[in-house]
Amino acid sequence: EELRALGAARVETISNGCDFEDFAGLEYTRSTRLRITHTGSFFGRRSPRPILEALAGSDVDAVLRFVGDFRAADRDFAQTLGLGDRLELHPYLPRREVLAIQKDSEALLLLIPDSGGRGRAVLSAKVFEYLAAERPILAAVPTDGAAADLIRETGAGTGVAPDDVDGLRAALENLDADYRGGRLNGTPLSPALKERLSRGVRIRLKGTCPRETIEALWELMAIHRGDRPVAVEVEMNGGSRHVIVRAEVTQSIRVRTSEQFVADVEQLCGPGSVTIHS
Repeated sequence: EELRALGAARVETISNGCDFEDFAGLEYTRSTRLRITHTGSFFGRRSPRPILEALAGSDVDAVLRFVGDFRAADRDFAQTLGLGDRLELHPYLPRREVLAIQKDSEALLLLIPDSGGRGRAVLSAKVFEYLAAERPILAAVPTDGAAADLIRETGAGTGVAPDDVDGLRAALENLDADYRGGRLNGTPLSPALKERLSRGVRIRLKGTCPRETIEALWELMAIHRGDRPVAVEVEMNGGSRHVIVRAEVTQSIRVRTSEQFVADVEQLCGPGSVTIHS
């Protein structure tokens, strides 16, 4: 809506989604301490200070691990809290190593500031990456926002307002109790949720689509090879019945969802035939 208000004639949204295959071969091994991990950068109003204060004011024997960027001012602030070995700071690492650390964590820390209400609409790629890791999420996010709604819907974790130090302290204590009670066993998603959240591509064809079009579509997918799974739906009208047949394209075929890919497929199969979904 903001872009349209600025005069944009056409605005399209390509949603984020989960890349579950990125975590293939990665495992979780229970640690002797509760490890809560945040990966990524700090910019704008995103701040680690409330969760640092919450941990410092609790008796929870947890390790907060930050992988990636950590501002010098926040580092100085952390030192005043006397967290000692309850805080670990790691530099930027290769993506595969970051994913391995996420998977091998008792819980994951998600930080989305309110930013004057703008944070309610934020549903960043980090949310879906954490969901794909299938580890419990401690989400310091607007509690009436999109990220909190998705985490509640999936049962993947707990949401607390970003600046609610007392609420974050209580959430840490609950995580610690679950950890000590052997109840942090991951947050596996149902097959239906995985299908809906998967970052894939849907191509819909009319039932009268000729064989030549199918063959040309397969050639396009080979040209635009990438990492997103593809499902092809065939829309069939049989008298009073409307049927859609869905088929998952073989695992060996993945596509890159560029604007050119969408344009090429829609030129072949018709406007609106491509949906990029999360």
